[in-house]
Amino acid sequence: MKKYIIILFFTMLIACQNNTKKENKNDKNRKEHTHDEHTHEGNSHEGHDHSKSDKQNIDCRNCGMPSLEFPKSNIKVGKENGKVVFFCSPRCYLEAGLTAEGKKEFATFEKVEVANYLYPELRIPFAEVIWVIESGQKGPMGEDLFAFTEKNNAQKFIQKSKKGRIITSDALEPELVKQLLKK
Repeated sequence: MKKYIIILFFTMLIACQNNTKKENKNDKNRKEHTHDEHTHEGNSHEGHDHSKSDKQNIDCRNCGMPSLEFPKSNIKVGKENGKVVFFCSPRCYLEAGLTAEGKKEFATFEKVEVANYLYPELRIPFAEVIWVIESGQKGPMGEDLFAFTEKNNAQKFIQKSKKGRIITSDALEPELVKQLLKK
């Protein structure tokens, strides 16, 4: 009987150690991020996993929020190395681009596609976007920019918002971006 108890004890000990190793491995794969500097406008992180994929990271590269939960505003970026990264909003994309680290990473971007606000399944090449700024409308991270392919749709958005203005991607100079991010 003693022999069976000892065997049972060692079997349980080994099983517990294997589970602990698996849990530690999963914890190491989870992306760490803090949210002290921004709010999520009522969006929570419950129910989604921050583990990284080899080919793409769908959490926002800037703030860590789940980008695909914001289909009208996310930005998909193809990099030189074949990987894909996301930003939850134009605001996060532009904020990341202002940092020295962001500028270095942006140099590796090959293809930047922005979700069309009216038709999120359609992606717009960044250089072709017609932006609505200063509309007072909020995206995932606060007041944001909104992307359109057609100027008349952007104008309708401004009429509905009762304020805002239209610019192109070329007009997104660092000084303007800094002003927009202050809001």
